[in-house]
Amino acid sequence: MRGRAVYQSMFTILTMVCAFVLLFSGIAWSNNQGNVGLFEVHFSMGLQGYQFSYICKEGEICPIDDHSEAQGYDSDMCRWDFCGPCKQTTQRMQAMIEACLGFIGLYIVIAAIRGKLRNKGGFFGKLSGVAAAAVVLLMICSTWVLWIAKCANHFQGMTYMIGHVRVVNVKPQLHYGFVVATLATVTAFLAILVEICRRDFGPRRNRQRIPYHLIAIGETVTITPNN
Repeated sequence: MRGRAVYQSMFTILTMVCAFVLLFSGIAWSNNQGNVGLFEVHFSMGLQGYQFSYICKEGEICPIDDHSEAQGYDSDMCRWDFCGPCKQTTQRMQAMIEACLGFIGLYIVIAAIRGKLRNKGGFFGKLSGVAAAAVVLLMICSTWVLWIAKCANHFQGMTYMIGHVRVVNVKPQLHYGFVVATLATVTAFLAILVEICRRDFGPRRNRQRIPYHLIAIGETVTITPNN
């Protein structure tokens, strides 16, 4: 029982850490990096916005200057087709991650209260713990589903200009943000699984104690229960 509680706490903490990383680190969810002619090109997208740059390779003489830009999806300077869809999508994703953190806090409070109860809250205590953990799983899972369905699909086949050269068929790949969201989904699922497997659905049964006394007969000692 205690081992399961340790695993449950570990999975819950890992889910919380992943949610904090996704919300506050600015980690990229999609990324494209490579060489185009004389330039090294980097394109990354995350919850807060995108970064785009092309830099002349070391030792090369390039006809145009290096360029770098970083904008939020709601910026007037965001000129890409994905700006509008990703603006709405990332706002929803951030709201879901914030809700996820809130329900993790609720789950921790429920676990702390149940720990002080003799019967761990019984069936309703178990149900409330599973429900809070399930909401965490639903919220964190919805983030990467939204990213793939509503934002990342607009990255396929992008084009951009490097001077007078048009670069076509750009295909950013899923990156670290998606990996962290997937990890959070796995740890949240494991937390639910451990919660369900814990044997504290109902109240603990009190063991009936039978009083005994000793009767010495010669050198033999017998143990008989009191009537």
